[in-house]
Amino acid sequence: MGMTVASELRVTAHSLLSPSEPTVEDTAESEAGKLSAKKTEQKRPGEEPMPPALHISLSHPLPLRRPLSQTFPGLVSRILRDMPAFSVGLAWPPKVYNNAPKNGPKRAFLALRTSAGTRELGTLLEKVDGLLRREHLPTYHENPEFHTSFAWWLDDGKKLDLGLLEKHKEEVMALLKSGWRVDHVCVKVAKTITRIPLRDA
Repeated sequence: MGMTVASELRVTAHSLLSPSEPTVEDTAESEAGKLSAKKTEQKRPGEEPMPPALHISLSHPLPLRRPLSQTFPGLVSRILRDMPAFSVGLAWPPKVYNNAPKNGPKRAFLALRTSAGTRELGTLLEKVDGLLRREHLPTYHENPEFHTSFAWWLDDGKKLDLGLLEKHKEEVMALLKSGWRVDHVCVKVAKTITRIPLRDA
């Protein structure tokens, strides 16, 4: 049996809620078919560049065999080379999503679904799913609801009263009204995160 590593893809938005987060500078290595990323600030040896906290998933964790794990970021980069950057907005009300892994505790996530940018995210997902099918890998949900999570907790079966959040609606929507600019996709293979820039619109 071949060795496998975990991988996942996610869209990362520059969060207007966290303007002080360090920026990331992209460098392309065309001969190797890879993209690497580094922070513009000083980092400790061995420290991995991490994306901002808000993200929108484009895949489940993927079982990549060792040879594919080395070329996978380059494959994703090629299929997204003509994909332009776009804007995303989030809509009220929040929704709870559940995650039931094969191993480990069940978790629940409090999220807001996308409004503006949903069509572009669908296009992005079609490109990614096409690659996954060619590589005989599992695709994402058949009818995905694009969303970003703001909180999670261990799911004990009790329902969260979303009505309690209504008193914070105006405050939250005021923070979200400007939206986000999505200008790259992050590919995480094992502990390595590769940031793939989208084309300037």
